Amino acid sequence: MISELPQLFGKNFLIGFVLPAMLLLLTLAFIGDLHGLTHFRATTEGLLAADGKKDFGLPVLHLGLLVVAGWIAATLLLGVNYQITQALEGYGAFNPIGLLVHYRRWHYRRLVASSDGKPKTDKEKAAQDAAFITLAQDYPEDEALVLATRFGNALRASERYPQVIYYMEPMQIWTRLQSIAPQSHLDFLADQKASMDFFVNLWFLSLIAAAAELAAGYWVDHRVVWPLVAAALVAAFAAANGARTQAMQYGELVKTTFDLYRGALAEQLGVVLPATLKEERALWLSVSQGMLFRDRKAAAKWDAFRKKPDAKREPFAPAGRVANARPVKRWTL
Repeated sequence: MISELPQLFGKNFLIGFVLPAMLLLLTLAFIGDLHGLTHFRATTEGLLAADGKKDFGLPVLHLGLLVVAGWIAATLLLGVNYQITQALEGYGAFNPIGLLVHYRRWHYRRLVASSDGKPKTDKEKAAQDAAFITLAQDYPEDEALVLATRFGNALRASERYPQVIYYMEPMQIWTRLQSIAPQSHLDFLADQKASMDFFVNLWFLSLIAAAAELAAGYWVDHRVVWPLVAAALVAAFAAANGARTQAMQYGELVKTTFDLYRGALAEQLGVVLPATLKEERALWLSVSQGMLFRDRKAAAKWDAFRKKPDAKREPFAPAGRVANARPVKRWTL
């Protein structure tokens, strides 16, 4: 949360958080008008009135309050963005979306079965290729890792990519990759993340709008506008699909970051990227274990991949050292 505060006036914050928050507030104001709880319609009519003698003071004040409330709601959304994203992925012991995990795992097994065997016809070959592509883009590599939603599986597939291909621990390596990737690439990542956040927040806020209409209808005037509830649920479903599409595109950028900048990271760590994938996997496995577990034995394996010192360079000697000087005893761990 604190690291995001400087971005509260940036373009990505406006797209990912302010815009969904304003849409929610406008929807809640409309719902309040329907049930006699607010006077949003009168405020808008006051602002749009053509009569020059109309007093615009109160409507403008209401509009200003709406903007401030939208900004506060957007900031709160930013604070709970991680929890909302996890809810759409299907995490949580009391999350009803988690029940879909059984269907997703059944679908995963069906795709695996479609990808097995040797195709005999062009149609079977096309179906097998489609199954391979869907497994790679929409699912992690193991059934036990499959989540309840397409959105969650798309994100997990991108998170698992560096571990499957390079034996890299994604979270530990990712923070270090971000420190060396070009700013243009980081900006591209941030733009795509903002697009994904917009749909994730729109999904969550659409559910809130549906719940608000049900609550107002039952407890205020005992009149639920069911088309409005249905529209909010349809919007939530469409937003979830949009979030999944954006998650796939964001995941491709994440995988690209590992592919393109791992060599620069190796150089910054003082090691040489091996020529073969087998040796490179051994390197990143030792690096990941050293960083993740603070494992000295794993970190000691980096020595096999360290840069060789320049043969022409004189070895380091302390200032003032003379020939045939007696060695100085040093404390060692």
